[in-house]
Amino acid sequence: MDSLIGQTLISRYRIMELIGEGGMALVYKANDLLLNRIVAVKVLRPQFASDAQFVERFRREAQAAASLSHPNVVNIYDVGQDGGIYFIVMEFVQGRDLKTIMREDPATFTVKKVVDIAIQICRALEHAHAKNVIHRDIKPHNILITDDGVVKVTDFGIARAVSSATLTQTGMIIGSVHYFSPEQAKGANIGPQSDLYSLGVVLFELLTGQLPYSGDTPIAIALKHAQGDVPSLRKINPAVPVFLEKIVRTAMAKNLRERYQSARELRQDLERVVWRESDRAAAPVAPELEQTKVLNRSSIVQEETKVARKNSVWKKLLLFIAFIGLAGATFLFVVYPSLFNVDEVMVPRIIGMSLSEAQQTLERVGLSLHVQRRVFDNNVPKDHIIEQDPRPNRWIKVNRKVEVIVSMGPELVSVPDIVGLTPREARVALSSAGLVYGTELTDFSSSIPEGSIMLQDPPAFSRVEKGTSVTVTLSRGIAPATVVVPNFIGRPYAEALSELRSIGLVPGRVISDARAGQGRAPGIVLDHNPPAGVAIPPGSSVDFVISPEQAAGPGTQPEQPQQPSPDVPAEPTLPGAELPAGPEQPVEPEIPQTFEPEPTPEPEPEPETPADEPIVSPADQVKRAEVQILVPPGPINQLVQIIVIDSYPAREVYSRTHRPGDRIVQIVEGYGPSVKLQVYIDGVMYKEQSFRD
Repeated sequence: MDSLIGQTLISRYRIMELIGEGGMALVYKANDLLLNRIVAVKVLRPQFASDAQFVERFRREAQAAASLSHPNVVNIYDVGQDGGIYFIVMEFVQGRDLKTIMREDPATFTVKKVVDIAIQICRALEHAHAKNVIHRDIKPHNILITDDGVVKVTDFGIARAVSSATLTQTGMIIGSVHYFSPEQAKGANIGPQSDLYSLGVVLFELLTGQLPYSGDTPIAIALKHAQGDVPSLRKINPAVPVFLEKIVRTAMAKNLRERYQSARELRQDLERVVWRESDRAAAPVAPELEQTKVLNRSSIVQEETKVARKNSVWKKLLLFIAFIGLAGATFLFVVYPSLFNVDEVMVPRIIGMSLSEAQQTLERVGLSLHVQRRVFDNNVPKDHIIEQDPRPNRWIKVNRKVEVIVSMGPELVSVPDIVGLTPREARVALSSAGLVYGTELTDFSSSIPEGSIMLQDPPAFSRVEKGTSVTVTLSRGIAPATVVVPNFIGRPYAEALSELRSIGLVPGRVISDARAGQGRAPGIVLDHNPPAGVAIPPGSSVDFVISPEQAAGPGTQPEQPQQPSPDVPAEPTLPGAELPAGPEQPVEPEIPQTFEPEPTPEPEPEPETPADEPIVSPADQVKRAEVQILVPPGPINQLVQIIVIDSYPAREVYSRTHRPGDRIVQIVEGYGPSVKLQVYIDGVMYKEQSFRD
């Protein structure tokens, strides 16, 4: 894998150096040549990259984790493949992971520092769990600390891609068993509470310097997580506050009902530890007391005498004051006992209220409100209460303050200008802005190259909520030259054919429809497809439906002149008739000749058309269907064709080249009672779909 150094993945990410290794992947520092920034590229190890099922699960989980956008989460910019190399592009964090700091600088982890780290991890888990993303592998190796002290949790959701073989893999993944939840050890369903258990183990290790469980094999350690009791933190480190030990033990509870139900609950208890520790903070030492001075013996004796006298006076004064105070308190307790009985009230629920409503509600019961901090929140309206402390339904003394966290409303971000970018570049730009790449549409454009974005919604530079989906329209390139089909209906077919050829179109199939052509002159166009007004490319064919040509009637045989027969005597000549000059010829009797007429073929009877049944042409039965195509993984350029099969000749209505992952939505028309379409990708049938009425 070291051979990757110096290479450029997908012509964009130039690998600079190896910065980390894990059981599942290698992490490289790289330069994003497109955006000119430093990123971290996580490359899958070969044993995982060769498993197609694992790679698909890995890609799906990485894309889900890419939807996270939080200051305490390492952002995922891109997920890609270059040949047989599968990789994830992440935010490059300038700092060290928590495990390295524990090993190199263990003394830096004071109670306050540990609690601060845990609170930031909780905030990252809150955000992820709200997006239904579970980490599944919380451990010090996956927690980064920047040089500014900001906590960044990495590898969200990636652990889900790792199969049950995790326990038997070598390297860093075996270390994960030390932070397994009981559910993971038993192979049960894993939820958000599993991450809280793992965080409890991390807290245990930070506070004590050792892991709660150890064993000779990973299986032995997993069994202890499932069955063993949580060791006492204070026995190992007495400096751990009792309240903090209770928090860790609750986070590591074996029973899910006894464990924290959410990262928010855990964070709130940790914040209370911060408040208690701040109350116990010692006053600063005066600088002059830290300086080294030289004193002689006499001055020391004189100073000791002064101090002794001063202390004696002060002791007497304090005893007198204490006596007076005790006497006064006794008098007040006897005469005015109500002064010592401070009323208690139940804390009302003010979560979800506006600031003014919350303040009025607290004042009615004798409490006051104090805003601890304001944060962005997509679910709670601006100036409304997100959290309160103390929690609702608890009894406290009157006049006490209730600390609240107030919503600043959804965080608004500026939509970047992605017109002219490719889908991959747009995804990176939107992800960096905290937005989501949404639905893809297509259209022709004379100015934007094919495959680039020509329109976006919301428009560039508008202010929208963080996490908003941006709909894009991809350019299909310059629209092809088209010819508008004239209206040929009612015109002679010969005339229509002449005009058809003059505008660059060609005749297709010609259908003679006797029923529709009844009462019409022969050769008249009854219908055509495509219909009038449709724009089609030059050279396209047009199919016609015409009235039938008139059939020729039955021929009659012409009459034949009668010829005298030698066997029949001639009729006698009437008296007075002149005979032709010439020698006498013997007259033979005339035999009458009979001609039998040839049988005349009877025309076949035409089917009778009921008077109340309408004449239906295929062109009258127009059906439309929406076809959706998701181009599957494969070659970079794949030819997508849509063929319509109906009452007219089969024809191609769509033919374009697309990239894997492109989504195509087309409205297709067909004619006749039975219509279906076929989709071919690179010559192979992808799907077949029948039209519905």
